[in-house]
Amino acid sequence: MGLRMYFDAECTQEITATNPDTIHKAVVSGADMTDERSLWIKSDDIALTYENIVLTAQGDDAQVDVKYAADNNGSPGAYADSLSLANGTFTAAVRVWRKVTALNVTAAFKRTNINHILTWDEYVI
Repeated sequence: MGLRMYFDAECTQEITATNPDTIHKAVVSGADMTDERSLWIKSDDIALTYENIVLTAQGDDAQVDVKYAADNNGSPGAYADSLSLANGTFTAAVRVWRKVTALNVTAAFKRTNINHILTWDEYVI
């Protein structure tokens, strides 16, 4: 089927429509909100290999900005709007980082239209 995103390194908590990546934070009015966490990508089919892998956010904007970074020995590398990943089988989970920023928060808000989008080409090994 392809690549899947997870909250944990063991890949037991998949990110799905019914189990989305959510943020609940208290922010002082006028302050910025930043939330950073690791996510994991793994293949659900050991007979496939993947190329041209790109991770982006769909639905972010000036109010809520989502960026991604490669893992650098347990810390995030440079954040960008999209993250290109190395080709591979992804039979072992690959750690990436996600950062969400909302600037100058003045009121509570709820966004349900922002999604992580993974695209790739897959080939049988």
